[in-house]
Amino acid sequence: MISRPLDRPAHSPRRRGGRRSASISPGGEDATRERIVAAALALFRHYGHTKTTFADIADACRMSRANVYRFFESKSAISETICALVLASLATDLARIAAGRTSAASRLGLMADLVTRFNRDGAARDERIHEMLASAVTEDWTAVRRFVREARNLFASVVGDGMAAGEFAPGDPDRTALYLCFALIGFWHPSVVDRCGELADMRDASELIGFLLSGLRPVAGAACPGRPA
Repeated sequence: MISRPLDRPAHSPRRRGGRRSASISPGGEDATRERIVAAALALFRHYGHTKTTFADIADACRMSRANVYRFFESKSAISETICALVLASLATDLARIAAGRTSAASRLGLMADLVTRFNRDGAARDERIHEMLASAVTEDWTAVRRFVREARNLFASVVGDGMAAGEFAPGDPDRTALYLCFALIGFWHPSVVDRCGELADMRDASELIGFLLSGLRPVAGAACPGRPA
């Protein structure tokens, strides 16, 4: 997530009727799409996702709404793109940790801590984008579903590494990863973080992560996570 607050644009994005530029940027259609997304991101961060209109985005790009429609069918489509970009950055960081050579428990701890900090720090650092992500999670946007699948697969991969190495008790890596994610939802769901942030700080999150990881260690005669006793 981009962390630096945006200053108010030199021209007001609410002002109508200004001169429009050409619909296609010099770099072609991809560059134009990037220009639209950048303008929308600036407006979302300045005014908020819900208060920004499609017309505001077109004005900020100095394009007509009809030209913007050539690239995005709605504000929702632009919002999905921004959400996907923010979450793709987080997914990349998770994948980097998952591919490390440290113990599975260490990698899982770092991954869980990363997602926790992403949500908690984002609320204070980039409040309006955090609000957009909260809406995306609550409304089950496509970008969120894609990220959740990717994140769960990464967690399951590391759990599987731990089981294969004997670090964790044998079981179903996919189900175990699902249980880990469910247990941490209070630290990971943006809306829950907003409502209960004062009740759970990073130390609480770290202690819970440690508690969950301790439950994965093999214990003689104990039921395996993700496998019936």
